[in-house]
Amino acid sequence: MKNAFSWLLILLNAIGCLCLTYSSYLFLFGGTIVDAPDAMLPMERWERGGWLLTIGMIPLIIANIFGYGYIQFGNKKNRLLIFIPSIICVILVACFWVK
Repeated sequence: MKNAFSWLLILLNAIGCLCLTYSSYLFLFGGTIVDAPDAMLPMERWERGGWLLTIGMIPLIIANIFGYGYIQFGNKKNRLLIFIPSIICVILVACFWVK
């Protein structure tokens, strides 16, 4: 059972990293193109990426904490590498809100 839970956490962290990659691409390289100008709240692509990063930051941090606690990578230094996506996400969200 623990092995299945570890694989589920690895899959959850991988999905979180894919969402982080997509959202950070929109935020960093999206530009000022408005995809739906007739929408109630029209957003430029970089704004949409910033909001996606903001909304997804807490679930990504939670998934990384669970991954750190349950997935065995070896020593503690290697297990700390699982927090790199969370650190990147926090930095990008801070840039979004300061900008």
